[in-house]
Amino acid sequence: SLQFVRHNLRAREGAEAEVRRRQESLQLLLDSAAEGLYGVDTDGRCTFINRSALHMLGYEHEADLVGHRIHDLIHHTHADGRPYPAHDCRMYQAHRSGEPVHVNDEVFWRRDGRAFQVKYWSHPVLRDGQIRGAVATFFDITERLHTQAALHDSQQRLARLVDTVADGVVSIDPERRIL
Repeated sequence: SLQFVRHNLRAREGAEAEVRRRQESLQLLLDSAAEGLYGVDTDGRCTFINRSALHMLGYEHEADLVGHRIHDLIHHTHADGRPYPAHDCRMYQAHRSGEPVHVNDEVFWRRDGRAFQVKYWSHPVLRDGQIRGAVATFFDITERLHTQAALHDSQQRLARLVDTVADGVVSIDPERRIL
């Protein structure tokens, strides 16, 4: 009987070690992603977050977000300063409707109160046919938007310059065809 108990304890310890190993492997996988990743339950509470998300959002520890309503911490206000109530948030559509959501015109807020432009996706998490939450992935697209704006400005300046030239202007391609 004592041997049976020892055997069961060893089996249990082995199973617990395997669960820990798998959790560590999953966290390593999440932390290797360049995009921010986090999960929420149906109440909007953060269930996990990866290193990239923590870095972009200005947090050091998972515990700063896990268990908290993430909308209230990172998505509470529109870029123009208007409040952004969670019930209006497009990200939450994924776990309300069960449909994935893709958004590229909103901001997240860093811990220090600075906003940054994001592109994000939110996908529902289903278990036994029931919505249990959502997983969000996001990128900081601030630099890309600045680059696009600078390119647009440069194109506008070039167009104005060409329009003011009194001489004729012809553009040709590498094969010397007139464009």
